[in-house]
Amino acid sequence: MFNVRKLSQGVFCFVFGSFIFLSCSETPVPKEEVAPTKEEIAFKEVMLVHDEIMPKTEEIRSLQALIIDTLSPEGNAVYRELEQADDAMMQWMHDFPMDNTLSEEQKLEYLEGQKIKIEIVKTMMLNSIELAKGYLENEKK
Repeated sequence: MFNVRKLSQGVFCFVFGSFIFLSCSETPVPKEEVAPTKEEIAFKEVMLVHDEIMPKTEEIRSLQALIIDTLSPEGNAVYRELEQADDAMMQWMHDFPMDNTLSEEQKLEYLEGQKIKIEIVKTMMLNSIELAKGYLENEKK
């Protein structure tokens, strides 16, 4: 005859044993994180500045659209400041790609120079935005 109790004990043992077996199986060990190279760190520093100010190009263009309507000599000068800052950003992005044939030392020097350049572009952009906002505020009065 068929013994239900023995069958259920057998099923229980099989399921429990499978669970134990699977839970004791080797879990993948996470790979050790490799410390970033000096070049990677320098690149990230440059890109942090870029990523911070890139959205400001939209603000510059919006301000230009507002200023172009004023048609005053002062407005034209402010517009040119915005334009120069935007052009500087576009030129920096165009010139940025690094030559991969450079040595590690040359790449680091290049990235250090690019960080200085993008910091200058950042200053130009932020100063022109503040100038434009001040100009527009005075025009409202």
